[in-house]
Amino acid sequence: MRGWFEYYRHSWKWVFRNLDGWVRMRLRTILHKRIKKKGRVKGSANVKWPNKFFENNGCFSLEKAYLSYRQHLWINC
Repeated sequence: MRGWFEYYRHSWKWVFRNLDGWVRMRLRTILHKRIKKKGRVKGSANVKWPNKFFENNGCFSLEKAYLSYRQHLWINC
């Protein structure tokens, strides 16, 4: 994901927010299947595996990287 971000970092902010959400949804689905349940996850999975869970386990956030990149541009101007 870091390489993808570096290549597409000039995109709009909402692109990264949407992709972060999609990636976390897919990760929740994988975790859901690991506990032998079928189908896509529903709202309860957001409680079981909140965004903070992925952040604490080292999941790269495209939106945070974008905000950091934009801040870096403003500081160096």
